[in-house]
Amino acid sequence: MEIGKNSVAIACLIALAVIIPISQAQNSKKDFLIAHNIARAQVGVGPLRWSKNLTARASSHVEPLKGVCQLAFVDDGYHYGYNLAAIDLVDFAAIDAVKLWVDKKAYYNYKTNSCVGGEQDCKTYTQVVWRNSLHLGCAKVRCDNGGTLVGCAYDPPGNVAGQLFICFIFPVNAALPSILGNDLIEKTCNQTPYYELCIRSLISNPHSFNTDVQGLAKIMVHTINARATHTLRRINKLLQHKHETNVKQAIRSCAYRYYAIIKEDIPQSLQALRLGEYKFAEGGTMDAAFEAESCEKEFMKCQSPLADMNRVVHDVSIVAASIVKTIIKG
Repeated sequence: MEIGKNSVAIACLIALAVIIPISQAQNSKKDFLIAHNIARAQVGVGPLRWSKNLTARASSHVEPLKGVCQLAFVDDGYHYGYNLAAIDLVDFAAIDAVKLWVDKKAYYNYKTNSCVGGEQDCKTYTQVVWRNSLHLGCAKVRCDNGGTLVGCAYDPPGNVAGQLFICFIFPVNAALPSILGNDLIEKTCNQTPYYELCIRSLISNPHSFNTDVQGLAKIMVHTINARATHTLRRINKLLQHKHETNVKQAIRSCAYRYYAIIKEDIPQSLQALRLGEYKFAEGGTMDAAFEAESCEKEFMKCQSPLADMNRVVHDVSIVAASIVKTIIKG
């Protein structure tokens, strides 16, 4: 089974469909969230939150399928992740769809962090439990032939190259402090303005559990690099399409800004951390935050296609700068 480049996973093919509101019994947003968050809790991953925007996106992708008799690749420019599932049953509840995706856990190898089993694929499962995904939105479609289709959208997307699917398997009832062991991660993140983002970023890297604050700062700088690289790929893809002049200029300006983050701010910050020049490390991370914020300001007179990505890069950079500042304060 082929996996789309922005995490689309197709469970099977269906025929003519009509949209069914997900507010019906066993298909409410609560049902989708519970089904997802149970699976995430089993591996120590934080719960997803419901997003009306993602619900609309999921609906916009599944609704047109009622006339094509098959599921299509969803191309959102790597911006969102998607899971799609279909079955030849009229009564196909939210939990049934999520179970189809989670059952692919059997084909995930924790040691190699990869899918196994030949043609079998596990990326529907890894999207459900992807540590960096924070928001969820789903839509349900019923086929004229009696089948049912469910689609869910995730933000940020899962199955991103360079990130681990799941780093550790924690006890279902494990509290955050016990997961963190010596509480260094929690104590450090408490001193940042984006506690949850800090926690999620650090515990997704196994090295966070065996390092000091300087090591945590380095991990966050690498996180900036990963997010900025992801955003620059999106920018380069946008540049391949036609846009109004002011939008095109804004996108080009953002390309230069993100190139500066990757080629200047990140190397400067990492080198400064290695040399113990923490003021320079703080400056590099703050520069990265400034570039992301400045990119967003380029779209003051038009709608930004990079708003969410700029926000994440900015916030991750601020977290990194805050961690470096704790080192400076001693």
